[in-house]
Amino acid sequence: MTTKTELRRLAKSKRKIFDTKQSSEKIIRLISSWNKYQDAGNILIYYPINNEISLLDLPGDKNFYLPRLINDEICVCPVNGADLRIGKFDIPEPDSEPVPDLKILDIVFIPALAADRWGYRIGYGCGYYDRFLPHLDKKTIKIIPIYDELLFENIPFQAHDEKADFVVTENELFSTSVRIAQE
Repeated sequence: MTTKTELRRLAKSKRKIFDTKQSSEKIIRLISSWNKYQDAGNILIYYPINNEISLLDLPGDKNFYLPRLINDEICVCPVNGADLRIGKFDIPEPDSEPVPDLKILDIVFIPALAADRWGYRIGYGCGYYDRFLPHLDKKTIKIIPIYDELLFENIPFQAHDEKADFVVTENELFSTSVRIAQE
């Protein structure tokens, strides 16, 4: 089996050659027509870095939020009307105050280097999202936008790894199913 470190290296290398703009546009079209997105009001996106899928152009009359690292924890800050400043890892973050209640979030988009059909992902290895996601309300939809070519059958996972409810690629948006054991 391929390790997380090997998959992380492979994904970073492959992602450099993708047409991020075209792939992001296709993914945004799929998301925009999705009834769960249309019904949502409060959406946490992420600021794309290193050829990540960009969701910055998602349409609609929505309240958008971006993560901001405070004391090495993800805090959710409104984007609408906020200025962006460079935060940890040189990622732009809103200068607005964090929301006090995560229950307002309807959808959370989770960045990933690679993902699988079960909703597991490989990030950069710091564990920020794995620590953040358990604090969300059970009704909050967690979704991974990923290049089709970085969607694998199985990603190695550990007990602390949080899975997403949905995955979206340039070609499909699908629900993940329960995986009981590592294959």
